[in-house]
Amino acid sequence: MRPRNTVFALLVLAGLACFIYYYEYRGEEARQTAEESAKNLLTFERESIQAIEIARSGAGVIALSKEPEGWSLTADGIPGPTRADQEKVDSMLSSAGFLRIEQKLEGVAESELEGFHLQDPAARVTLRRGEGKPEISFRLGDATPVGGNRYAMRAGSPDVLVISGGVDVFLAAEAATLRNRKIVGVDLWKVARFSIEKGERVLTLAHGAAGSNGQDWRMERPVAFPADATKAQALWYDLQSAEAESFASEKPGAAELGAFGLTPPALILTVEPKEGAPPVRVMFGRGEEPGARFARRSDASVVMKVKQELVDKLEAAAERIDEMRDSRVAPIDRFRISGIVVRRPGATATLVKDDASKWHWGGAEGAEMQSEEINALFDALESSRATGYLDAAPPDAAGDPPLALILREGAAESSPSVTVTVSAGSVKAGRRVNSSVTTTAYIVPPTAIDTLIARAADLKEPQPTVSTPSPAAAGDPNEGKSQ
Repeated sequence: MRPRNTVFALLVLAGLACFIYYYEYRGEEARQTAEESAKNLLTFERESIQAIEIARSGAGVIALSKEPEGWSLTADGIPGPTRADQEKVDSMLSSAGFLRIEQKLEGVAESELEGFHLQDPAARVTLRRGEGKPEISFRLGDATPVGGNRYAMRAGSPDVLVISGGVDVFLAAEAATLRNRKIVGVDLWKVARFSIEKGERVLTLAHGAAGSNGQDWRMERPVAFPADATKAQALWYDLQSAEAESFASEKPGAAELGAFGLTPPALILTVEPKEGAPPVRVMFGRGEEPGARFARRSDASVVMKVKQELVDKLEAAAERIDEMRDSRVAPIDRFRISGIVVRRPGATATLVKDDASKWHWGGAEGAEMQSEEINALFDALESSRATGYLDAAPPDAAGDPPLALILREGAAESSPSVTVTVSAGSVKAGRRVNSSVTTTAYIVPPTAIDTLIARAADLKEPQPTVSTPSPAAAGDPNEGKSQ
């Protein structure tokens, strides 16, 4: 065969292979995708939906509209638009996107629609899109006799459809369940700080604040101080998840606000979101009935009835501020520390951790230390917790401190560090300890400080092991002599 014919045959074969691939394989894939898409009751992009309207037989109309700050709700019995539950609206749109056509009944006469409960449907749902796009509307009728599906009709089509999917969110839609019951409604990652005011007492906790030495929360008022991250986080989760038990009054007058204990309020919560969003301000009050607690946001007129437990937690935080402090004199993760300087009267030791998490005396090339000695020091340091605080601390006692620890997150002197200094003197109820994380002095029980000093004194430079040579290695003087 001539070379030219061979090349021509190869080109024909390659073209045939491409045709088979794109038509048979890729084409089949595209056809399957089109068939699957045709089974969807609705086809829309969630971001394009600007309004949702649900009209239920005998239950009025519920209207949801997308606003810059989120979804709002309008319904009978609610005087004017109110905030909608964002998660429930998102769930509703997700459910609409997953409604599937299982069967199509064509040519159903108008007079026969009532047999499917589609003449006066159980619910009529309309999704409105922006930018001049046509609205999407469908009707929901009775459940099918078997299979748990529903009869439905799309606007503009005479066909009765049997659909599957979550339609209960539309059939059971009520204003009371769709309106936002969140008291605060700000996600954790969006919070910059929040404050609790009770009379003259103010507690402010900042989230992810600069200079917090790795802590998620830091106290800013009444004093700058590391916050107990666990307690601050737990308090915020309580606030973030808190919901109204009910709505006591939609538009209360001055007399009602007084009866709810909101003029003046017993507590004020202010949440400052990040990225310049407007703050959320919530007033809490005690009602005239025993145990009745109420709340009202500054951006809404409605008064919510809330759980007494929530208000009690806020009051406790404002009244017992010391309990929200991080009581550790060195609020730093021990596993992040890779350099320690131990200073005692007349002695200074430097300890460095290598990449294999082994500690060395004097530097990375120094003698390896026993991990038990370092762990004992860390254990004593973590047990040194304050039982009191001196925010306006007097001058420290004169003389060299019995112990100073510099804890670095790196071996270099420029690495982030925390310095803990045990005062030479003592104060009432304990020993004074200063920490570089705050100007406040810690008051620590003497027994804890004595243990810390003792564990620091136990640190010694490891001595090289001296091995005793065996007689054979040293040379036996009798070796080679006859017996």
